[in-house]
Amino acid sequence: MQPPKPNLADYPEIPPGCLTNYNETHKLFQVYRNIRVVDPKTGKRKGSRETIGSIRGNVFKISSTYALKLKNQE
Repeated sequence: MQPPKPNLADYPEIPPGCLTNYNETHKLFQVYRNIRVVDPKTGKRKGSRETIGSIRGNVFKISSTYALKLKNQE
């Protein structure tokens, strides 16, 4: 049985527009957002997910890939 979904408003470090998905194997909530990626060869858009981090035991842990993206934007 899955635990109740966390309220993302309780985590100010999570950007707006994020969603959660429960991972039964690792017993945590994955935090992600849907993004559109343009294929450079065809020019068509395709849907993708960007992982923001995870929530386990009411503790948010940022994804290392997302942390690098934020650092590179600075």
